[in-house]
Amino acid sequence: MTTTYSTKVPPSPAGIGIAVRATAYGAVLLGITLAIALGMPQAHGLSRGTASVLIACSIAWGLAQAPLTVRWVRGKRMEPIIHSRMQALQPHPGVGQREAERLLRQAGISNPNLELLGIPVGVVLATVSASFLAEDPSSWITTWNWATFALPALWAISSVARFMLMLHVSGSAITGNETGGFCLAVLFLGLPLMLLLPSTALLFLTAGGAVRFAVTGVETHRSRSDRIQRLHTAVPTIVPGAGVHQIAEFERFLAEAPRGLVQHNIGTVHDALERIAVERPGRVMRILSRTPHLATADALAPVIRSWAGGVSGSDFDGCWDALQTLLGGAAPTHQALAAALAGLAPERISPEFRRKAALHVFSDIDADADTHVPGTSAWQLLETLAPAGAPTTIGDWWCTLACAAADRGDDHEAQRRFRAAIQAGCATAERRLAHHLACLGHRALKGNDPRAADYLAEAVRLEDAVDYRLLLLLARAVRGSTAAAPAALVPAEDALESWPSRMWTAAAVLSHLRSGAAGSAKLLAGAERLSDADDPEVSAAVSLICGVLTGDTHRLASGARALVRMHGSDWVARVPLDPVTVLSRIVDAPDVLATDSALPEVLLYALDSVESAELTRIRAVLAHRMTAEAALAADENRLGPAQERLEAAAHLLERAQRPLEAQRLPAASETGTKAALARLREAASELRAHLHNDRPADQLAYDQLTIDGEQRPWTLDAQRTWEKGGGVWRDHHLAVAYHARAYELEQLGLYREAHRYWTDALQRWARVVDSDGFWQRMDTHLAAAMGTEPPGDLLQSVRTRLPRDLLEPNLARAVELQAERPDHARLHMTAVRESGLPVEAVAAVRREFADQVALTAMRDVRAGRYDAGVNAVESYLIADPTNPRLVEVLLYAVRLTVSSVFGERPLAGLHDFQERIRRLVHPYIEETGDGEQPDAEPEIRRELARFEFFCGLVRRGLMMEAQETPSTAISHAAAGVAHLEDALRHDPELTDDASFNDAEELLTMQRVYAAYFAQKTRHGDSAVRMFLAPALRALGTDPDPAGQPELAALVVAHMASSASLELAQARELVAHLVSHPDTPQRRMKVLDEIQHLLALRAGAILR
Repeated sequence: MTTTYSTKVPPSPAGIGIAVRATAYGAVLLGITLAIALGMPQAHGLSRGTASVLIACSIAWGLAQAPLTVRWVRGKRMEPIIHSRMQALQPHPGVGQREAERLLRQAGISNPNLELLGIPVGVVLATVSASFLAEDPSSWITTWNWATFALPALWAISSVARFMLMLHVSGSAITGNETGGFCLAVLFLGLPLMLLLPSTALLFLTAGGAVRFAVTGVETHRSRSDRIQRLHTAVPTIVPGAGVHQIAEFERFLAEAPRGLVQHNIGTVHDALERIAVERPGRVMRILSRTPHLATADALAPVIRSWAGGVSGSDFDGCWDALQTLLGGAAPTHQALAAALAGLAPERISPEFRRKAALHVFSDIDADADTHVPGTSAWQLLETLAPAGAPTTIGDWWCTLACAAADRGDDHEAQRRFRAAIQAGCATAERRLAHHLACLGHRALKGNDPRAADYLAEAVRLEDAVDYRLLLLLARAVRGSTAAAPAALVPAEDALESWPSRMWTAAAVLSHLRSGAAGSAKLLAGAERLSDADDPEVSAAVSLICGVLTGDTHRLASGARALVRMHGSDWVARVPLDPVTVLSRIVDAPDVLATDSALPEVLLYALDSVESAELTRIRAVLAHRMTAEAALAADENRLGPAQERLEAAAHLLERAQRPLEAQRLPAASETGTKAALARLREAASELRAHLHNDRPADQLAYDQLTIDGEQRPWTLDAQRTWEKGGGVWRDHHLAVAYHARAYELEQLGLYREAHRYWTDALQRWARVVDSDGFWQRMDTHLAAAMGTEPPGDLLQSVRTRLPRDLLEPNLARAVELQAERPDHARLHMTAVRESGLPVEAVAAVRREFADQVALTAMRDVRAGRYDAGVNAVESYLIADPTNPRLVEVLLYAVRLTVSSVFGERPLAGLHDFQERIRRLVHPYIEETGDGEQPDAEPEIRRELARFEFFCGLVRRGLMMEAQETPSTAISHAAAGVAHLEDALRHDPELTDDASFNDAEELLTMQRVYAAYFAQKTRHGDSAVRMFLAPALRALGTDPDPAGQPELAALVVAHMASSASLELAQARELVAHLVSHPDTPQRRMKVLDEIQHLLALRAGAILR
């Protein structure tokens, strides 16, 4: 991975504090050393002359080592980069150490610690020289004189001061543990050694240390001065189309230069920002968001104008977010955009910018219309940015905002906005409001909402349309209004065949029948013909209406059966009349009951939660009939059906009794209805006694569960009985039966057969969990069994916990089977995903399944067992291919694997490994739309970006290996470009990560290589330019010599028809590389040849 990390020595920290401090430390240390040497002879035992000579020699030694000291200081400044890289390469310290040495070597800092070797050499020389002096140099250990302690103490203090200073130089955080540890080492190791050394060695150390301080200060100041000078030089070179290196240099200037320096050059800085913004407005916007003190109105305006003039779709959202972050909200953003775009010629705003910006502003207004009122900057922007075909007036915009509110279901806000549009003079607002109110009325009518007539009356007032008036008639009729429409609304002679909307047939029939129109019979016939031919649902509704109004109970029953067949218990929401009225007519029709006795029960099931006096009567009538049927079945010795009918009758009797006990009724009702119910209960009790059994409902199925005297949890006959019908507990019974059968088949090893039962069981349980009626019945059942009301939160806690408990067996089996039978484990996880249980419970179980392997896999990968970690995740992914947590862990494991083994394993093997990973994550990518849909997790998108980055690197390596075979190299080159583009698309901020900070530079050079090999394989200039054009824009005219940027110029020189602009840029690029001091000498000959080719091409164009 040698190409993904910076090899430049970072600059000295901003400010002059370190340079001044280092120089001051050196001066103070040298002054004290001289003072001790000349004024305290007892501290060293030497004459003043000898001590002075020794200090001068020590200073000369320190100056001779100055280049090594400078190298050591620069190495200190490289420590943060090295530390970051070492962390990325854990747990491979050998690889990390080699990478650290490579970074230092490429930064021109070989052996930075070589300077430290000069210190012991000098100490040894100074110590040896003591034996050749006429004087007797003293040491503390030989004299025990406290004056001799001065020099060791001075060395200790200077050592601690230098340690603290170098922490500042390297930019490291100063921690108490690190500082305390060094001080203890100096106190208990260094200081005792100094007490043993002679004074000659101590004078060498302190005088030489003063020089090292001074050199550190000078190097720090020089580095900072050179840095600022280079930044000064870099700013004016920023031109449209500048390369990424120039822009990165400029960004570092803004990040590192003092605020005063930036303000002093504010004009130059703003000019540079404007030049960069010509092609990279998004990058400038992000720069300004990080340096808000630069974001003045004068600085923002040209950036916004460049952004508006031509922005890629991938960059727009990043620009918008950066601008909002910078300005602190939607309103300031609108103001800045309005100010910058005011007076700008319309043709200078790109259509894409218009569309995207108008959509963002529209969304802001839609989200807070009370704040963004007409006249504010948001509305001014809408007027400025409105793309072709967009509204042009305030009224039209209000109308569009109203439609947006209506689409998301905010009906009140939609009406308010429609009325604002009417006030603003929108020509279509009244018609749209009328349509919206008619839709509300239609929805309210289907839901038996009494507001239906009010909505529809307002709709008719706004637009007197036939459809709206017919709906209003139906709403008033259903509500029982006596107001009838005039018969002339629909002429009697109109047989309805020509009506544009057949949904209003029922309304017309109802209105004419109630008004006594002479043509009712003809209309009725026409309605039935039209309905039967076109729409079975309308036919059923017409049959119901006609049956109620004409007394034709067979037609009424036919319509009811059709609605039940189409919609089940939801028939009450589809009937255009009061459902209780429909049920009452059917129950009171003996001829209907004689031919279809089950129909009233099916109809009543949907009204189980409804209370009314008429329903109480209906329940009593049906209970009486069921009790009679139970008696007949018992007489024929059909005990199962007899018990089933008795239980159904008991439920109806209980439901009929409940409202009578909940309220005080008139005496007549008490003596009538209650007495009848009492007699029915008595009859049912006698029948139970006759049957000698008090078993629960659905007795037939329970009887079928008993075989040879043994009751089983499942039999096929019982399953079929419950599938055909059953009582109110049917879903629960089927769920239990399906679960039992699933367990049996699972134990027999019939996993695929069991899968259907697992899925059916969980889906039935999902209906149970979702059914409020079931839990209400369960509450009643528990109260009867316990003799008291159950605790208020008991059933709710069970209902909340049940989904997780239901999924536990499938989770356990999936974990057990995934190692040896992953395809069978997949069946269990499929059942979990398709269960229909609450999304939160399903997601929690899937994450728990992933957690079974996540920690183990990551532990293996971090320990260097890459294949084991990836294989472990793969086996789980086979069971749950779209599990987000598993995909995230897999991509993380792959990133650590590839970053660690890159350069050690063959590239072909790495490519096969990556293709294998791509196949594994493909189901997740397919489900979430390349990981870009809102339900794709951000961390997975980031890991996908890193995966694509490494795929691009592998393809780049394969391309280099195959460069002698251009037909193979071009496929790798193009694939590498695609991978790197996908990486930056998945995570536009990828380059902010230190490990991937040169992704854009890699993409640029990969495009150059792709263009080169496309040219070599004779793909033509169009194919070559597809890669070369963006590469040239990124390189600019002064690229970094790293890599082979001259290859782009070579491609231009060999194109069949080069544009003059391409030739000019290529010639400037090569000229820059020829004059660049970092360009290796061995490449000069190639650059000269390219220059010659380009000159020939330019001359040919001029001729």
